[in-house]
Amino acid sequence: HFFGLGVLTVGAGDPVAKTTAWTGLAGTAKWSDPDNWSNGKPASGDTVTLVVPNALTTLENDLEDLRLDGFSLTVGSDFEMTGNAIVVAEGGFSLTTSETSPEQPYEVAFDVPMTFVGDQVWDVVANATLRFKQAVEILADGTLTKNGMGALRFDAANVMTGAITVNYGPLQVYAPENVLGENEPEMMNKTTMNPATRRLIRVMPEDVERTAAMFDLL
Repeated sequence: HFFGLGVLTVGAGDPVAKTTAWTGLAGTAKWSDPDNWSNGKPASGDTVTLVVPNALTTLENDLEDLRLDGFSLTVGSDFEMTGNAIVVAEGGFSLTTSETSPEQPYEVAFDVPMTFVGDQVWDVVANATLRFKQAVEILADGTLTKNGMGALRFDAANVMTGAITVNYGPLQVYAPENVLGENEPEMMNKTTMNPATRRLIRVMPEDVERTAAMFDLL
């Protein structure tokens, strides 16, 4: 009898997705260095886990056309992501703090174009600011829900067509373009995030005064 061994071949166009965590062992801040990762540098379809030590202030995504299934970021001090654009699948983005109640205010900044697919829920803890310095795009009519007492800040004009709900904490807008534009009566239920689009804004009663102060900037 002849016994053959089966061989599973994965084509170059269909790589197996993986989860890889930042280790920083290469001693650089670049995503492209495979020695900085537990399972090799990220590729499209992968899940990335970043637990950022307080001494690390900047990382650079120098990879191109990166589309992640998951992006988990844990940070407890000032931190900035720079480099190339990143696309994150629906439900794939999460931000947590390495301290339950950080005593000093800190900022987590993305100085890269960010695209998110589908509905998003972002929790920003007290004393933290989640800041997007470049354009944010939420595709597939995805909604955005902001939780947590920390601040969510947009510096550039965004592309968002789904509903936006601010449950807690401030929503800050610092763009020269019309990121959040003219308001209509009754809780500003129609607001322009991009001059070409409109969507709902909900301000919960628990945080009316604090959130209203942010809208006064307009």
